Amino acid sequence: MANNFILISLSTLRNHIRRLNPSILKNKRIEVISSVIILVALIYLTGIGIEATSGFTKTIDTPAYQVRLQLVDGSGDKEALGYVSKMLDKYNNDQFEVEIISREKYSLSDVNSSIIVARRPQLASSELLADFLGMDRSEIGYHRLAMNREQITTTLILGSDYRQLFDTVRFSQEP
Repeated sequence: MANNFILISLSTLRNHIRRLNPSILKNKRIEVISSVIILVALIYLTGIGIEATSGFTKTIDTPAYQVRLQLVDGSGDKEALGYVSKMLDKYNNDQFEVEIISREKYSLSDVNSSIIVARRPQLASSELLADFLGMDRSEIGYHRLAMNREQITTTLILGSDYRQLFDTVRFSQEP
């Protein structure tokens, strides 16, 4: 009788294992699939984290020089500042970039010839502006600007000849 009980118990246990075996395999498949999904998600999130902390890079061609310009009207023409500002704003060059920092009226309104005044001992940006405007480099003056908080590199004093500076091929269209 004990042998029959053991045989019945073994038989029952074998049937039970056969019934459990597919569920055990199913659970293993679910574990493997979930592990793979978690691993892929971690790799993806790591990539996003690296991009976020190191930043995105984009190559931008920047000009070699920046002219931080103080534009002063000495011509007496009330349209001079607006005209020259529009002409300089629409010009782009890979050698230099003109950024107009301030626009002012000059105390004298009868300046005949436009003048470039360098505000820093390094004259390169002022010389590039003179070349661009067709002015003679040798006529560039240097005068340090006291309290230069705006980092102005060049002052262009507009004379009554200011329109002639822009009557070249570079500026074929009026603003």
